[in-house]
Amino acid sequence: VADAEARAREAGLEAAARIEAAEAKTAATCEELRVQLEAGEATEAALRRRSAELQAEVEELRGRCGRLEGERAEGFAVLEDVRRELFASHAECDEARGECHRLAVELAEARDRWQHGQPQLAEGRRRLRCAEEALARAQGEAAEERCARERCHKETLRATERL
Repeated sequence: VADAEARAREAGLEAAARIEAAEAKTAATCEELRVQLEAGEATEAALRRRSAELQAEVEELRGRCGRLEGERAEGFAVLEDVRRELFASHAECDEARGECHRLAVELAEARDRWQHGQPQLAEGRRRLRCAEEALARAQGEAAEERCARERCHKETLRATERL
């Protein structure tokens, strides 16, 4: 019974860690999207003068991708439950590469749109709103998981006291 309780407790801790990691990832993504929106608004006027600044942002994203790959490589020495987080980091890196490619394409499209006078601010706001909603959902799930974990812990303590 104690072994089953320990496994259940460890499974609960692992689930909480995964949820908290997902919450942190969503918050980071939300913040990253917010920064990108602000950068898009700030560079819209500067795009007429210096389109090379957007190239620098693309290079910065490539650097981030490289750093994520390095973090993924370091994570192989961690326990099995952290390995799951490593796979998520690898997926983020691939996503960042795709995002980098997409931003390069978006840069070319932005130059064309600038020439034709079609701003992209509405799409950036929509993406930010979606990311903030995802963050709110993840935080709610984390809170529910914490309550469930506390309830299970209390039940385990009561069951232990009865035995």
